[in-house]
Amino acid sequence: MSNMTHSFLFPTIVWEKQLDYKSPKTTTQGDSEIHKHIAIKQSNEPTVHKSNYGGWQSESDTKLPFDALQKEIDDAVATVCRHVELPKLQMTAVWYNVNGPGNYNSIHNHHGSIISGVYYVDVPHEDMGDIVFHRPDDAEYYLKDLPDENRNNFKAGSTHRYTPKTGMCLLFPSWLKHSVEGNKATEEAVGLFVNEPPGSDTFIKTNNLRRDRISLSFNYSYIPE
Repeated sequence: MSNMTHSFLFPTIVWEKQLDYKSPKTTTQGDSEIHKHIAIKQSNEPTVHKSNYGGWQSESDTKLPFDALQKEIDDAVATVCRHVELPKLQMTAVWYNVNGPGNYNSIHNHHGSIISGVYYVDVPHEDMGDIVFHRPDDAEYYLKDLPDENRNNFKAGSTHRYTPKTGMCLLFPSWLKHSVEGNKATEEAVGLFVNEPPGSDTFIKTNNLRRDRISLSFNYSYIPE
């Protein structure tokens, strides 16, 4: 058996990185620029309905308004491209997600792109909803009789989960199906900015304490020069 060789065919890779980005503070209460930006959009824009059940999802844009964060994500994706021998990719969509208690995302993938990702802006508490990646083949039908310790490892398992934390960035193939479990937060988090009155240009600190998990999702595609 010592002369046996092996190959990894069609590997599925998920990359994890804790970003260094620190959003500038905009108030004495400690709210950051990115918190304020998302809260303003949420106050003025209705949610987009895609995989999300409850919560709020913004319309997509093609670039972040935060240069330092944009560069960190661009650099991370460029590293991934070198790792798997892809050409240079370009961000083609980015959107914001606010999931409160009970909100979740059903299983989905990201059509029309090559690398997708999520960056967790704010995860103030535990148990706010793991992201779960689903095996892209039918192996679970063949491995179902294995002992749990074998069936649930990352090689034979049918799912793999990551527990989000503030600042964590995950990158993955856009075709890899994934879901987000329900936010089960019971403790209260800090408040955010809201319009007062609604639709005005005046923003005040809300007195309603929040238990939201805040993230942004993005897609990178190949754009021929």
